[in-house]
Amino acid sequence: MANREHYTLKEIENAIRNKESMYIFAEGGALDAIDRGIDAEHCLKQSNPTEVQAKCIELVWKKNMSLAQAGSILGVTPQAIQYNIDLLRKKMQKVLDKWKALDEEAFANV
Repeated sequence: MANREHYTLKEIENAIRNKESMYIFAEGGALDAIDRGIDAEHCLKQSNPTEVQAKCIELVWKKNMSLAQAGSILGVTPQAIQYNIDLLRKKMQKVLDKWKALDEEAFANV
């Protein structure tokens, strides 16, 4: 990732949401889609989601369910689903900020 601009949270979220599509793009020659997908999964993992946050992401982002559908499955309100996703987004942004700082530090020492 050191050779490119840094990912935005939206790019990471879209890569997680559209993981299957990323492989289609890669087959067409857009190999950066694979890098983005891998980095998105690393960002998610390094964010250390709680079990509830991981379930919310699985249902809403990966399975494309509505907040209401996910809430029904987990036995909570749609607002609780959104709250947990928002908390995870904050964690993910911290990971992206850390990556950016590490890149900047590495380039400063070159």
